[in-house]
Amino acid sequence: MCAVATEVDVAHLLAAAANCCDGSAVVTVQLRLLHVSSDSHAGWSRREKDMLLLCLDRAMPRVYPPLDPLQYTQALPEFLLENGVRVVRLRIMPSARFSLSAPVLHQVEGNCPPPRLTPADTTNNYDALVASSAAGQCEEDEDAAVLMRRRWRKAAWITARVFNEGSWCAAERGSTKVANETVGSSCNDVSNASILDAAVRFKEKRLLHVDVFGMEFVGLIVALTSRYAYVAVPFPQDGQPTPPWSLVSRVGIPSLLAEAKATLTRKRERGECATDGFTPFINEEELVLHDLGPLRRLPPGQRVRVVLRAHKVYCKYQRSMVGGPAPFSVVFEDVAAISCAPVEDPSNLLESLPSYLDLLKIVCASCTRFLRGYSKYMGTSANSAEERLFTAITDTVSVHMKRLRGREGQSPVTVASPQEIPSLVEGTCVEFKAKIDKWQDGANAVSPGQQKRSIVNLERIRHTVAAMASTLGGVLLVGVTDDGEVIGHARGALRELRLSGFCPAMVKGGVMVTEMRAVRGEPAMTMPKDWWKATKRQPHEQLAVEGTTDRVVTVVTVRRGPAPFYAPSRHSVPYMRGFASTVPLHVVVCARRIAELLP
Repeated sequence: MCAVATEVDVAHLLAAAANCCDGSAVVTVQLRLLHVSSDSHAGWSRREKDMLLLCLDRAMPRVYPPLDPLQYTQALPEFLLENGVRVVRLRIMPSARFSLSAPVLHQVEGNCPPPRLTPADTTNNYDALVASSAAGQCEEDEDAAVLMRRRWRKAAWITARVFNEGSWCAAERGSTKVANETVGSSCNDVSNASILDAAVRFKEKRLLHVDVFGMEFVGLIVALTSRYAYVAVPFPQDGQPTPPWSLVSRVGIPSLLAEAKATLTRKRERGECATDGFTPFINEEELVLHDLGPLRRLPPGQRVRVVLRAHKVYCKYQRSMVGGPAPFSVVFEDVAAISCAPVEDPSNLLESLPSYLDLLKIVCASCTRFLRGYSKYMGTSANSAEERLFTAITDTVSVHMKRLRGREGQSPVTVASPQEIPSLVEGTCVEFKAKIDKWQDGANAVSPGQQKRSIVNLERIRHTVAAMASTLGGVLLVGVTDDGEVIGHARGALRELRLSGFCPAMVKGGVMVTEMRAVRGEPAMTMPKDWWKATKRQPHEQLAVEGTTDRVVTVVTVRRGPAPFYAPSRHSVPYMRGFASTVPLHVVVCARRIAELLP
């Protein structure tokens, strides 16, 4: 597993490369693997490549503002061996060259790595560069800068509209919609509504609110797992002098807690907190549900005060919390740590932190700002360029954008036969899935011979398809292990996989599914030597090929789509491919891509 210090160092390198301002089209970053290997001249193993790509994927979310995956996935990482040392080379496209909508310099935990400058640029004042970048000007013409900022604000609101109308805002609009309404008039009737009101109406349903400009608040890191640091705020309750803590978000473990993570080596089960005399955190089950490691509480002296900026918040009305002051569960995602600092005055800690109710007020204020955009950015015409763009990226039935031509419209990886599979390595354009069935036939089956299928697993395949269409395209192979071993699966196992309903709709032929016979080994390429002289039929050379007619490998080939991003459905979030992982696409990146399409 990648250490915290390594992730932070790699994040600083990636941010510095993205901040390059010397006019370079591509910046090369070189990393050396310095651990002692049993065979230093054997080259990179498949496992070492997977571990390094996973480390890069974990380091990338530490960079804020986030990088677009197209900045670092256009060229595949190069795995080299130099003088017995394993070396990997990455090519990063600077943000200044990639998009005009990303003028702010990238930071890691609030620290801005200095950009790579040429000797001619060393006379520039770096502090002035940071200040001008933060203001969005960067020595550009003032009129052009004003126009760019207006376009960015409009793109930010359209992005929020894409997400919010697919979630809580659609519920509020539906409750007040009247006949013969004009564009934008419906939300004027719910100007005082928020995601909290929608959560009360749709009890136990998890709703999403997006704010591209972010919702900032202060929290306290109170617990760690092997990968994440969990942030909490006090949850005041009547009659309790010391309020309990409610988990509200999680971030990558900051560098201040690298040593604390190393000292928390004793393993314990999640349910052991009660036996240790600890009261579980409020919202603990929801936040730690998908984390593999046990939750380990930090001693009061090791807790860290952190300033966060979140761009997503999930809200759900919980009956179990009705007795408290706020019967809502809120979880912030797409979160960046703006600053981290140790707690200086523990006696004044509770007074210096916002309470859970304060966070709800921040969320309501963000909802109010979003609803104001209907009157600010939408006119009475339903045929404006902005409205046409919104329709194009939210229509799940019709395709509104032209198919990409040439190499951009083709998958960068294709599989023509099963013999090509062992040579592939998981990465941005290649994904392996060993199986799709979560439950096998057994006593608990619905009926004899009937197999329960994991619908969630099929939806994850749709997530990967949407992610590849949002990035560069690629292939997804079902029936192949992470090590590249072909194990196959039963025929027709992907019969329930839906290839429609993506948001926006994909062009015809954008996703193709092919079943191939599961074959292991190399195919016979030539006849045995002097086969014609033999009086007896000799066994064929290279008969190591093993094939089974009842098992197949499914190859899902995905082309890059013309839309700025793709989601599995209208009510889902878009996904992207990193170096080797499928993760949700950051809403700031979504806004940048939309800004490039605005007039």
